[in-house]
Amino acid sequence: MKKAIAITSTILGIILLAGCSQQPASQSQSATPVVAQQPTQPVVSKPANETTTQPASQSQSATPAVAQQPTQPVVSKPANETTTWQTYNSISGISFKYPKNWKCSAMTSVEGIYGANCGLSELEEKFVVVTTTFGKDTTFEQWLDNSKKVATKIYGNTTVGGKNSLEAIYTDKGGQVVYEILIDFNGKGLSLRFPDIQDKKDLGNIEQQILSSFKFTESH
Repeated sequence: MKKAIAITSTILGIILLAGCSQQPASQSQSATPVVAQQPTQPVVSKPANETTTQPASQSQSATPAVAQQPTQPVVSKPANETTTWQTYNSISGISFKYPKNWKCSAMTSVEGIYGANCGLSELEEKFVVVTTTFGKDTTFEQWLDNSKKVATKIYGNTTVGGKNSLEAIYTDKGGQVVYEILIDFNGKGLSLRFPDIQDKKDLGNIEQQILSSFKFTESH
């Protein structure tokens, strides 16, 4: 009897020991302390470095711009039309060119005054050349002084055909205002008149080229 009780007690002890060794995994794991996870800090993105991503136009603006020099206007000279013009030659020793659609005719000599009328027609004068031959009692200086007295306006001295001359405005006997150039032509008085010009500033391309083509061919 005592032997049976001892065997039974041994079996119960073995069962109890086996039960203690088979505790749930969850209980054995819970014995390990859980380390609390630190909260994740928000990642703050830094602004992009604008100096490295500037547009080309901004980065180039750092270089000072060089001011462009203003372009000088090109002044065109009037075309030389006299290459197709006609040439008037006088036996008195003067020569000049005039437009090809003009006509030049010699004036009838009256008391030492002679010359030529040029224009679109005989009734439409554009340029008049008058040469005055002085008598023994008259000199060019006297003639010029008398001309100055009746002049409406005197511009001053100029040069035509290499000779000194005087520019002036006159009012003729008919009341017409005329631009005139007076020249000492070897002791004679030479008058170049433009009936349609009433002021020096009104001289056009045609008038200027007539004057620029003027030559003196008389040697004495």
